[in-house]
Amino acid sequence: MDEAHLEEAARDYAEAIRRCPAPSADMVLSLAQAELARGRFDQADAAARQALEGSPARAHELLARVALARGRLDEAEAQARAARESHPQPSTDLLLAEVAIRRGDDTGALRSIDEAARHAAELKMDRVYGLDFLRGDALARLARPAEAEAAYRREIEAFPDHLQAYTNLAVVYFVQRKRPAVQSILEDMARANPGPAAYRLAAKTWEAFGDRRTAAAWRQRK
Repeated sequence: MDEAHLEEAARDYAEAIRRCPAPSADMVLSLAQAELARGRFDQADAAARQALEGSPARAHELLARVALARGRLDEAEAQARAARESHPQPSTDLLLAEVAIRRGDDTGALRSIDEAARHAAELKMDRVYGLDFLRGDALARLARPAEAEAAYRREIEAFPDHLQAYTNLAVVYFVQRKRPAVQSILEDMARANPGPAAYRLAAKTWEAFGDRRTAAAWRQRK
């Protein structure tokens, strides 16, 4: 969702909350999520706190994401743990994994990801968005490219719209000097997600690799 649509969504949620005598926690959290997506962290934090009583686990998770976006890792960890205490879910374990990755504790991140996988199995959840993405990230940082590739491939197979999984895998290939594989996985992303968002991300990926010519070709796609 682009900035204009995010602003419209936030405005609509805020107006609905203003008109409702007792807005639901879901409504308030929707506003908080829209504000977080817009980078309006103070507003997202304030809205999430309004939902703590009605939906404590989700509110703590969102507060953890706000703290993570601000780079406040201790606060993010505390909020993620509060969410887990309120209602354990794979998503809270993955939040803790994100915090660990940001701290450079990739082995610790893998432990949290394994815990998320165990919780998912107990809850009979076949797929968890971001689980194998984060596993791939941690494994790549640990210089285990074959395992990272396999994890990213699983994420892409389960969630073909997860654009960042394709580009992270492209980085794994680029580090190994597998240029044809880089272009191939970005083409896979474009076929699965035809449109400007995928093309722009492919262009930015090639720009990060220092290949402006290929980046320009991606930007010309319609």
